[in-house]
Amino acid sequence: MALNLSENIRKNRRESNLSQEAFAERLGVSFQTISKWERGECYPDIEMLPKIANFFGITIDALMGADLCQEKEYVGTLQEELRKYDIARDEVALVQKAEEGLQKYPNNHLLMAWIVYGAQNINPKRSIELGEYLMANCRNPHILNWARTELCYAYYKAGRENDGIESARRLPTVAQTCQAVLADLLTGEEQLSHILETDIAKVCYRFKASILKLLNHYTPQHQIELLKKSNALYDVVYECEDNVSALKEKADTCIKIAEIYIRTENADEARIYIEKALLYAEKHDAIPYGTQRQSILCGCQKYGHSVLQSGKLAHPYEKLKETMITSLKTNQIFHNIISKI
Repeated sequence: MALNLSENIRKNRRESNLSQEAFAERLGVSFQTISKWERGECYPDIEMLPKIANFFGITIDALMGADLCQEKEYVGTLQEELRKYDIARDEVALVQKAEEGLQKYPNNHLLMAWIVYGAQNINPKRSIELGEYLMANCRNPHILNWARTELCYAYYKAGRENDGIESARRLPTVAQTCQAVLADLLTGEEQLSHILETDIAKVCYRFKASILKLLNHYTPQHQIELLKKSNALYDVVYECEDNVSALKEKADTCIKIAEIYIRTENADEARIYIEKALLYAEKHDAIPYGTQRQSILCGCQKYGHSVLQSGKLAHPYEKLKETMITSLKTNQIFHNIISKI
């Protein structure tokens, strides 16, 4: 708290366009005293705090940094809600909740970044507005990099394809990212944790996402083969079928394969893959929260490390099978087949 006091005195003095000497004269102290306050070498007497706060027109809590602490606590709690909306793919609720937070703390850059990310499809103009503001004003590298990436998509969704593509061309290449460099420079447990959580845990998802983008360039039979390769990669990385995220992705892929079989009028194969999807969903639902991963790549015996241990945020659905059956029954493509399963 004392550290925030030093920073806040310096910040408010500068915003008031006062030198240390002028500020000291107004308070009736020496400029050396002001200098020591701002460097954190000593702090004002408690009787002096109301005078300083009144001078700047702020509360004592704000001067001490209590407002900042409250903001961090509030935004930290709000982020948990935003992640849940993100998992549920509820963009409207995500943006609405983030906007409510931004009304409470109008200059919170993290909440702005969440809106840049969440509003791309429903209000790309708002994404661009906040994204461009962050480009000009944010100094936090993590928030800035996230917003810069999402801004490319916002431009594209707003019909500004050239702006989106040009912005994307200015992003760092894979070799220039912190993920790649840290994987080379870190050692021991830090290196292990970094590589597993930023590379291995995401390689399957990235491969599948790339395959889905390429499908239209291939024949239906080749589309099916590529999707099967996606599930095969999950089998290599998560060989023990004790990872809820992997099971969900494999179930979704089986449904996609079934869709292609239906389009090519092969109902028997479609039925087989729907049944596989529901089996994966059943295994998914049977895994309790807190389950340790047994995959060699997901855990390290030396350090006792586990990637994405099952938890409330890592477990998108508690009843995936039930959710999938409901979705299949309401999907006209699967209407005739699902009734026979």
